Amino acid sequence: MYPAADISCVIFNMDGTLTRTNQLIIASFNHVAERYRGIRLSPEEIIALFGPPEEGGLSRLPGSAHAPDAMADIHAGVPGVLHFLKSNERTGG
Repeated sequence: MYPAADISCVIFNMDGTLTRTNQLIIASFNHVAERYRGIRLSPEEIIALFGPPEEGGLSRLPGSAHAPDAMADIHAGVPGVLHFLKSNERTGG
């Protein structure tokens, strides 16, 4: 893993333009749906939530009161994301 100080630019593009992440996104949304609502959604139901930023679509699943926790759950499912975000936050990046 690279120290945050060695990173000069980060591109956040999770919509399939640079990477194919649909399966990861669908699995992450279902993790939240199961945890907060006890349901599992079809890929089509999850794709219907796409459009607004992730926070907007995701908040429909657990409700706005649980949206921050749900976002943390989503990030926890992607290896290295939480470490990177916390490291970057400390360095002011």
